[in-house]
Amino acid sequence: MKNILLILSMSCLALTGCSLNHAVKFYRSQTETNSEWKTEHHVTTLPFRLVDEKILVPLSINGSKPLKFVLDTGSPVTVVVESLSTTDLNLSSDGKGSAGGLGDGERLNVYYVHDIDIGIGDLTIIGKSIISIPLSELPFFDELGEVFFDGIIGYNLLADFIVEINYDDSMITLYDKGEYGDAKYDETEWLSAPLSIEGFVPYIESRVQLSENSEPLDLKLILDTGAGGTVALSPKTHEGIVVPDKYYTSIAQGLSGDVKNHHSFIKSATLGNTTFNNLLSAFSDGAVVDAKLEQLEYHGSVGNGLLSKFNVVFNYQDQYMLLQKNHRFDTLIQADRSGLGMTVLVNNKGYAVKLVIEDTASEKFGLKPGDVIHSFNNLPASQENAEKFRRMLASDAEYVDLCWISSNQHKCDKLVLEDRIKTHSK
Repeated sequence: MKNILLILSMSCLALTGCSLNHAVKFYRSQTETNSEWKTEHHVTTLPFRLVDEKILVPLSINGSKPLKFVLDTGSPVTVVVESLSTTDLNLSSDGKGSAGGLGDGERLNVYYVHDIDIGIGDLTIIGKSIISIPLSELPFFDELGEVFFDGIIGYNLLADFIVEINYDDSMITLYDKGEYGDAKYDETEWLSAPLSIEGFVPYIESRVQLSENSEPLDLKLILDTGAGGTVALSPKTHEGIVVPDKYYTSIAQGLSGDVKNHHSFIKSATLGNTTFNNLLSAFSDGAVVDAKLEQLEYHGSVGNGLLSKFNVVFNYQDQYMLLQKNHRFDTLIQADRSGLGMTVLVNNKGYAVKLVIEDTASEKFGLKPGDVIHSFNNLPASQENAEKFRRMLASDAEYVDLCWISSNQHKCDKLVLEDRIKTHSK
């Protein structure tokens, strides 16, 4: 699942009876935050779970039981989605708008929800407006049991705080600006990098060199914890971004439809003062939302596959970030060798196969959409093991032992992996 990067329409749809007042109230809420702290020191720390490169943070809405929200720095707004846990919230929709995102499909209908209290650890954010998206509008999921998160934490919830993401300890800390000066970061371990905030999302400058024979490019990339992968580049945004001859293809799903990607190793890319060599990257014009919509010029994104190699501090107010290498830094990023497309978790019963790429190991193996994988290499196909599963499919292993259900039949066999990067003529 790709991140839900929202571009919201200010227009209300006449058929809903929505007045412009609802859109205005929503946008005013994005720049006004009223907070209450339970502690004298305005700092709160809470655990998160990393599920298939998604940061799942517990929070509550209007005093509800804990919900699982994806921390998505690439989303300008906070979103609640229809899930098994959110159907009982009884949120009142106050008008209808439209949203678009990655992909070349139609924009979708979304709903404004006003005056929401959001609890995050010892912090409560009062009277916020958010966006609600029903299951019928989500392209990722076919049933409520497949929705493994309850919403998205976007910029409008993060902007007034300093946000530290500690991947080593799986903890997130939110600091009120006045308390942040008490935090100590060793300058020999933490490196600073400037950010720019435009359109309610953070950007970073990256120097990217595609090959030995190409010139380095200075590119502007969204920092996007809601996206998987490392670096995604859009050829339509810069004449120097050219898809290499050697690549393999995949199809991801954005909020507005399918996104076709070409995956290849590039010579180098920088994140702050760190240079990554021989980096697996994605090339796709779906890597950016149509720039004409927002009048923003950028060239792609940095996903959580790269960001999670650091402990990170986002200082939105002063527009910089701090980076500290963590235990994941030396973990290899390898190319997929399976051709297994999108999978999601189904009621913790396994990974539902959504797509199988043609002429790949998975297609030859006989996997097909609708199958449910319930174990691999004697490990359960659970949320906790989703990243292990992805890494195993991209490993140098000869095969992966799979057990799955297809057409109500239980099967087990060895999925033989094969290299997918091939030379393509232009």
